[in-house]
Amino acid sequence: MRCSKAFSQRTAGAADPARGYPEYENGKVMINSLRWFEDVPRETWEFHVGGYQVCQKWLKDRAAKGGMNPSPGRLLTDEDILHYRRVVVALTETRRLMGEIDHVIEQHGGWPDAFYLPPPPPPTIEQIIQADEGQDLEYKSTLQFDLKEGTKSKFVRKATLKTIVAFLNSGSGSLVIGVSDDKKVVGLEHDLSTMSPERQSREWFQQTLVNLINEQIGSEFAPSYSIRFARHEGKLVCIVDVKYRGPKPAYLKDNEAREFYVRTSNVTKQLKGDEIANYINTHWR
Repeated sequence: MRCSKAFSQRTAGAADPARGYPEYENGKVMINSLRWFEDVPRETWEFHVGGYQVCQKWLKDRAAKGGMNPSPGRLLTDEDILHYRRVVVALTETRRLMGEIDHVIEQHGGWPDAFYLPPPPPPTIEQIIQADEGQDLEYKSTLQFDLKEGTKSKFVRKATLKTIVAFLNSGSGSLVIGVSDDKKVVGLEHDLSTMSPERQSREWFQQTLVNLINEQIGSEFAPSYSIRFARHEGKLVCIVDVKYRGPKPAYLKDNEAREFYVRTSNVTKQLKGDEIANYINTHWR
């Protein structure tokens, strides 16, 4: 498509935008009754940038004016004419590119879905188990089963919940239940054995864990973590991914006490007194 192919005239006449012009007629931008620009698409003529109709405003600013302060308008030079033609070409190309962009966006789900970048998948158990315990990773052999005593233990359960509290206060981290400190896969069989036969499943294990978190840490932290399961070496393990710091400081309820933990390197550390206040002032505002 040609745009502003030439500045034309019906008869001899000055190239000056007249009062009341420009006007658009059948692909022509008239600057007076005798002179015009040809091959200007209507869509380009009507194209707005920043609230202004560009093709109209550029000429209107140079047109003759009446009223209290009349002016004869500005005579367009050859350079002005060439500049206006370039403006029309640039706007027409801009419209074409915008159309292509809109088409691509529509093919990818439209606004705003085309710009949604899903988060990367969490690391697999195979990837996790290659790493040692650290600031954002800890292994626990069981949720609440004491392997030495062969029975359910509140002390083992507390150690697990302390780590979750520490991750919630420190920002993020993954707790892997069913893997020992030396990365030996233990599985969840010992914890499942403490449940009745009809409840020895991952669903009941997850519900037990969620109930413990809700009761001893708080249900308001649910959006901050997720629970998933995986098999490694034929054994089922559970991964608690704390995605981000909790909406408020997290405490572990232990009878009447409320204990505050953070993660320091590969250690879950309890803070007390002024340490808690200083940490909270630094990390929650």
